[in-house]
Amino acid sequence: MHVLTDFDTLVIDEFTAFKNKDSQRSKAAYKIAEAFSYRIAMSGTPNSNTILDIWHPMLLVDDGERLGRRFYSFRSSVCTSRFNGFANTWVDKDDAEQLVAAALSDVNIRYELEECLTMPEQTISTKYVTLPSKIMTQYKQLSEDSVLYTGTATINAIHAGAKVKKLLQLCTGAIYDEQGVVQSVHPDRYELVMQLVQERKNSLVAFNWKHEKQHMTALAEKLGIKYSTIDGDTPAHRRKDIVDRMQAGHLQVVFCHPQSAGHGLTMTKATSVIWASPTYNAEHYQQFNRRIYRAGQTQRTEVIHIAARNTWETEVYEKLQSKLKRMEELLTILNKLKTAA
Repeated sequence: MHVLTDFDTLVIDEFTAFKNKDSQRSKAAYKIAEAFSYRIAMSGTPNSNTILDIWHPMLLVDDGERLGRRFYSFRSSVCTSRFNGFANTWVDKDDAEQLVAAALSDVNIRYELEECLTMPEQTISTKYVTLPSKIMTQYKQLSEDSVLYTGTATINAIHAGAKVKKLLQLCTGAIYDEQGVVQSVHPDRYELVMQLVQERKNSLVAFNWKHEKQHMTALAEKLGIKYSTIDGDTPAHRRKDIVDRMQAGHLQVVFCHPQSAGHGLTMTKATSVIWASPTYNAEHYQQFNRRIYRAGQTQRTEVIHIAARNTWETEVYEKLQSKLKRMEELLTILNKLKTAA
């Protein structure tokens, strides 16, 4: 493998892309990192899902000097094994952030956006929808029995994770059968999303499922709203064009999959982020919200959650805030230790 020998410093931006120690990109990055004397890794979301996210990025920085070279030893020191009824899961210990922060305090530098720039206020709110009685009956049936017959297909949820996923799909207006075919149920919430879009000059809307994009773009067409979409099928040059058009004020809304539009894009012309449905991924959530809350933003911004009452959706948003709190705890502890030193 060829590595440029004229450089001695490697800088890795958004190091969470390398949090999975077993991925090909992580293994390739480690081979490259070994050729550099100095290594810098940057991220605003170091432990977005679990403290374990930080182990491999730190391995790239110091070859395991601070968190160890063995992942499973690190996991045993900062996590506790729990059986969830189907398999063992690893849960962060209460003092995991303190342990990791103490180990990394000598190589950490943190700058908060608000410390460097004067940012306009950002608010977070939730708009609720009520599932039609028929759909709520189906929701409860699937929740209790793990099986739902839609009239054209049978939906099975064989374990807890699959059940929650199917319940969240049902809330968003469609549910996928075992063949990946959409069984349409109801599109009600998207009328609320588009009402919010109509009331604002420029917005970003996050979606998690293809049927959401299809419902919302169809409504945008019907309402004559200028829009575009960014997801995994959008090539890089097309993404740049969409961002440029939004920044020029030529688009009222961009419908985005947060994984495809969560890093590197500046769309400060928009002042609202609307989550058509929740995500479990705290990194995707925070990074997508930051598309409008960043350098160059001069107006107040808002984040709006859409949730169906009395469903898992409200709990997902709550769990997101819990993940963000733990991530902020690590960053705060790191900053305090650095200041004390």
